[in-house]
Amino acid sequence: MGDLGTYIPIVMALTLASDLNLGTTLIFTGMYNIVTGAIYGVPMPVQPMKSIAAVAISNKEEFGIPEVMAAGICTGGILLILGCTGKDFSATSLSVTVGLMNLVGCWFGAMPCCHGAGGLAGQYKFGGRSGVGVLGVLLLFAGIELAMASRDMNTKDESFVMLICTAVSLVGSSAALGFVCGIVAHVLLKLRSGIMHSTRIP
Repeated sequence: MGDLGTYIPIVMALTLASDLNLGTTLIFTGMYNIVTGAIYGVPMPVQPMKSIAAVAISNKEEFGIPEVMAAGICTGGILLILGCTGKDFSATSLSVTVGLMNLVGCWFGAMPCCHGAGGLAGQYKFGGRSGVGVLGVLLLFAGIELAMASRDMNTKDESFVMLICTAVSLVGSSAALGFVCGIVAHVLLKLRSGIMHSTRIP
């Protein structure tokens, strides 16, 4: 999957802020990756549409999930029309696939998506020359990128919890499992610090 370092935080933030259906989004994103990889012969990254996600996260009272889906459907329709009437094959085909992804997926509640040029360049650089991407390498670098975000944590305990969440989410292919493991790690660390604090008091 292309650009996990971009995909996971945006989709998770939108899920937590606006109750996006995470299961539907992940299923459709997986299908988009498989279909576009087969069409283009190279792994084509699929990312959330960042401008739609940013508005939904920052203004959830006025721009909820119905508005996110409507924005995706409208964007998909426009891109499909532009793609079908265009003359350049490569730009046309990309526009058509993005348009179809959003027209189909958004009707079922999936996050509006597009292709990411940065993810495509990264996948090509690390050996993605066919429709079957080098998923292990991508997951490794996505994990490193997400782990680097833990530098912003205030304590080692916070960094540890974030790394546990990331590692379990990537290895177990389940953000929900990563979240549960992160909660368990957080609770255990709080219990440990509480026990250590109570034994120090005379």
